[in-house]
Amino acid sequence: MRVTFERNYALLAARNEDVDGFGQKVQDWREIGTWPCYAWAGKPRTTLRDVGLVTTDAPGMIVPLGADVVLGDRVQRVTDRMGKQLFGAMSITGIAPRATHVELQLETAA
Repeated sequence: MRVTFERNYALLAARNEDVDGFGQKVQDWREIGTWPCYAWAGKPRTTLRDVGLVTTDAPGMIVPLGADVVLGDRVQRVTDRMGKQLFGAMSITGIAPRATHVELQLETAA
């Protein structure tokens, strides 16, 4: 499997006061790289948020040490060796460096 990560460069700018026509801050997601990975689907869980009850999956992933990934980045896609997309966009909610790899906690809305 291979994973492609994206980073929101608008958040890294010194001033992010740009807004779109709806008054929302402008997002500037750019691809930062592709790395080998191992991903798995998680068990769905329901949480209470400001919009009500939301059911989310709790997928996980491991990537090699040295993969340029930080909290706030997101997974654009996960593909198999033939290039077929297995997972779509997911946000990274946790990063746990291990001795031989980096483990990521992911979240996707169901």
